[in-house]
Amino acid sequence: DLDSEDPIIDLKPLLPSSTWQVVKRFLRKHVPALGPVRDQNIRLLHKSVELPNGKMIDDYIMESGTPEHPISLAYLIIDRGEDGQEVTKEQKHSEFGMYIDSNVPATPDVEALVREVLAAWKAGRSRPTLTDDGTGATYILKDGRKNLGAFKPKDEEAFAPQNPRGYVGRENTPCLRKGVLSTQQASREVAAFLLDHEQSAR
Repeated sequence: DLDSEDPIIDLKPLLPSSTWQVVKRFLRKHVPALGPVRDQNIRLLHKSVELPNGKMIDDYIMESGTPEHPISLAYLIIDRGEDGQEVTKEQKHSEFGMYIDSNVPATPDVEALVREVLAAWKAGRSRPTLTDDGTGATYILKDGRKNLGAFKPKDEEAFAPQNPRGYVGRENTPCLRKGVLSTQQASREVAAFLLDHEQSAR
């Protein structure tokens, strides 16, 4: 189930040891929008976590998967040039996308910040820079010397599938703190922020 307009697709012919590259090729045969798109230009996501080509289905713990409660996958089509040709660096910058999820409340200040980051990126003045310390990935976005913001991808947390510092593990597995699973630290931080009514921790 890739989106509300797409059909529910039975993945039973695939094995738990199948990679997400194989899943992409399988989906391309069943989703018309993906048919002409090359594998490297498709990104598959589950609960906002990207599913890399080389990882196996069994590397991720996914609840449900029944006809009544199918697993929900999302896809992004990126860097698609005309007639399947590679896009230029300038085209990549112009095609950069950033958006606010409709399911996540955002203040006018946050919406303005997203627009500012997007403008800086398209102008070539901003690129995500990985910080030097920490066990998870934290990226800083700047416009010149001005810090615009920071973000921490949930799939790059400590012991998450795409951690860039060598602390790699399966999604939703024990990590540094007892009771906290990988890829769930982001949700805990958001919850702490929302519960900090007196702003004593900000």
